[in-house]
Amino acid sequence: MISMAPFMRLLTEREIDLEQLSQVTQIPLNRLLSFRHGTVLNQEELDVICRVLNCQPCDVVEFRKEKTSGHWEWISD
Repeated sequence: MISMAPFMRLLTEREIDLEQLSQVTQIPLNRLLSFRHGTVLNQEELDVICRVLNCQPCDVVEFRKEKTSGHWEWISD
């Protein structure tokens, strides 16, 4: 599973909202909203977010194993 919770915590810590991040990164706001709800970002988008927020990809997403099935699955918190 991939949790977006680190992404939202990071934005809170940096005191930036999705609209501001969209303006700085030029990633459409609806794309960032989709990411927050579990849609996968492409490598270029993740790179831009990490450069703007001065962080690593592991600061944006967290990988977890699904407890019931034992398989890797996408989730959003």
